[in-house]
Amino acid sequence: MKIVITENQSTRLFESNTALDNLNNLININDYIWEHGQVYIKPSSVFLKGNLDEEDNLILAVDVDEVLYNGKDVTEFAVNWALWPGEMEDTQLAMEYKLFLSNKLNEKILRLTPIQISEWDVELHL
Repeated sequence: MKIVITENQSTRLFESNTALDNLNNLININDYIWEHGQVYIKPSSVFLKGNLDEEDNLILAVDVDEVLYNGKDVTEFAVNWALWPGEMEDTQLAMEYKLFLSNKLNEKILRLTPIQISEWDVELHL
């Protein structure tokens, strides 16, 4: 038996989305810009990774692109000190941003699913 697949059919075989891909396609990066007082944090990417079958294995990965304080670019300082102190614990600013991110994701994307994430399920990539 011989099966003939056209190039177009072959391309579509590898384009099938998983449920996680579909959720990631719903993420609008502009929804995850955080303005809190004098602090403005803009991510360059926001995406879910892990396994939807197990809530403990779902992670929201966020790459921080820009941090402004009073309108001035303080990204390098924020990456090295304000968001990540170099220890295992997050700073207060990082925890507040992670809480904002998890609440926004639960409200916008995961509200129709039984899965919810917390601030502990957010990875900041600086």
